[in-house]
Amino acid sequence: MSRITYPSSPSRSSAQTRSSQFSSAHFRILFTLGSIVFLSAATLTFVRGPWLRVTRITVEGATPAINADVLQAGNRILDRSYAWMIPGRFFPAVRPDALETELLRQFPRIADVSIQKDFPETITISLTERTLFAVFCGGRPHENAMPLLPVPPCVWIDVEGFAYERAPETTGSLMLKIISEGAPPTLGIKIMEHNAIQTMHAVKKHIEDIGLRITQFIILADVPSELRAITHEGIMLILKQDGDSAKTATAMPPIVTAARINREKRVISETGSRAAEADRSAITAQSVGISTPPSVMAIGVPIPSTSSLRSFV
Repeated sequence: MSRITYPSSPSRSSAQTRSSQFSSAHFRILFTLGSIVFLSAATLTFVRGPWLRVTRITVEGATPAINADVLQAGNRILDRSYAWMIPGRFFPAVRPDALETELLRQFPRIADVSIQKDFPETITISLTERTLFAVFCGGRPHENAMPLLPVPPCVWIDVEGFAYERAPETTGSLMLKIISEGAPPTLGIKIMEHNAIQTMHAVKKHIEDIGLRITQFIILADVPSELRAITHEGIMLILKQDGDSAKTATAMPPIVTAARINREKRVISETGSRAAEADRSAITAQSVGISTPPSVMAIGVPIPSTSSLRSFV
């Protein structure tokens, strides 16, 4: 008895193969998606958990008041979240460069910020304060405008000539003031060159060495080669901007003495106590018999009490 075997249908075998392949691909997709969801949830749980959190911030280098303000600002910045999911206090997510930039923006009185991360929970913020040099006031409401502003806006500038904060209109005679005929100062930029600051500092030091105290410097837009300084006695000294400040200071005592006498005569003459007319000319080195080199220009001008310059002292 013979047996006849019929082969399976090709269409049924192909359908089973495709079904098996689809099930395998479907499983791989679901497994991948499930793994991604699981890892994301695990990562988010770890990131938002109590692990690797910045719990200690130390601030140093400035005055206690500024240190305290920077500490508060640092805590506020770290309390933010990135993309609404990653806490700002998550230690690996703390970016020192971004934190430094934000603190410098909030505290213009700070010249430099350095941040150190100490694993796993500490951040140290080191500050460098700006060194105050003078109060800078100017000038015209806009270029070439006349007259000068009656009460020019003033700013604090550091030893690099950087304007960092508004200053009060009246700061007394103990604070050095620089008056400029230029445009009003702009905050957040360098408004004086470092060389000019150094020149004023040298002149101030050498003049103080001979017993005079400078309360103001005046910068004239139309005479940039001159540097004018006002002493606490109301004597205006006219100097060379790029002159030898040490030699200029050496030539100053007899000039200042003559200017004092000149001013006293003027005051007496103006009050009518003496009929003689006061000598109103400027006192130069030559007029008091002093020979000076070309690098020195030393002129003393007595300022009467009614002068508008006295309002800045």
